[in-house]
Amino acid sequence: MDKKSWVEKLPYPSGLVKWLYKTPVLLYRLGLGFLVGRLFMIMTTVGRKSGQPRRTAIEFHEYKGCRYVFSAWGTKADWYRNIEANPYINIQTWRGPESVLARRVDSDVELTQAFDFAMSNPSMRMVMKSAGFGLILEQFLAQKDHFTFVTFDPTDHPTPMPLRSDLVWVWAVLWILAAGTSAILAAHFLNSAFPFFTLLWLIIPLIAVFRNRDSALIGLRRIPLKDFVIVSIAATLASSAIVLLFEPWSHTGQMLYKLAISSTTPDATFLWLKQFTGFPGVIAMIVYGGLVTLFAEELFFRGWLQLWLLQRLPTVWAILIQATVFTILVNGIVALFMPPLQAIVYLVVYSWLGIGVVNGWAAARTRSIWPGLVAAMSVLIINRLSLKLEIGMGISMIFVLPIILNEIFMGIWLIAKGFNPSAINVAA
Repeated sequence: MDKKSWVEKLPYPSGLVKWLYKTPVLLYRLGLGFLVGRLFMIMTTVGRKSGQPRRTAIEFHEYKGCRYVFSAWGTKADWYRNIEANPYINIQTWRGPESVLARRVDSDVELTQAFDFAMSNPSMRMVMKSAGFGLILEQFLAQKDHFTFVTFDPTDHPTPMPLRSDLVWVWAVLWILAAGTSAILAAHFLNSAFPFFTLLWLIIPLIAVFRNRDSALIGLRRIPLKDFVIVSIAATLASSAIVLLFEPWSHTGQMLYKLAISSTTPDATFLWLKQFTGFPGVIAMIVYGGLVTLFAEELFFRGWLQLWLLQRLPTVWAILIQATVFTILVNGIVALFMPPLQAIVYLVVYSWLGIGVVNGWAAARTRSIWPGLVAAMSVLIINRLSLKLEIGMGISMIFVLPIILNEIFMGIWLIAKGFNPSAINVAA
């Protein structure tokens, strides 16, 4: 094939087109490598002139344990010219970063394997056909000088540092802003109290994220799936046991609900039960609580405050102080309107122990608010379902216990099956 194919005639990208090709790099920086990394890899090469790390996003294919990339611009691509100068590079896929030796596929044996893959992949087959490359092995091998396949071999040789997910904190900012906006809109829609404290619990961590560009400092970080499941189950069971021991005879939760909706400025979290009848009201309350009010409390107290205390105090003292501050600021005023017995149960048992200490332990164990948030939402289901259905706490467990048991057995099954991706990527 003496004439160049249209692939070889493609102009090298520049300007806006070149920036569009870098979109996967941005997605990796946002922490979405576990998604886009199944189609695109990030190659970190050393600039042949500058000596600085250079990042390139490129589509890759995997076949029989080998990964291949195809250079649409052949040997004139900048990343390929960098590899010619220094073949020791770092690649990142959904599996994570790897140090490799990059090399062009030029032997007939490897090209035969690459050809087998291309013929088995509809998109690659179409590209090769439209580019004028032979779809018969002999023709393909005869034209090997006109296309550029690159593969990668593991190496212990030093390679450039991989691309960091240094923009994950942006997701935290977006969630916090969305939660604050939702709180204001819900207050208007439900004619409830202005969410002053909810906004306060959100604004302070938001400032901390903007200042440090690190959402892990407020408890929004990814943790191993195994740790997430185990700690979430432990915190849920502990908090649930506390509620089940005290609610049947103290009826503190029922009194709290009545106070919340009978106030002249009722709480938006509970008003969903009045706005929507039946099961939809329960779902709306749980979703709003998990995404806005409960999230705000976990973010501020078990996230920002406790992590700040952990840098200065032993773990136990950090948890206890956080739980005490949480109980006073969040629930202290409400307790003044309750009878002495229910006030003590609500402050000491439900708030301080069941939420502050239990969720504080979960956050200290994982440096993350996610297990505590799961526990808080689970307890909300247990405590509020009985109120909405107007049945006793023990009977309500008939409905809720399967949910908890399903969570437990699902976690055990995941761990037993060894399902443990690198991490849970939720905002950090």
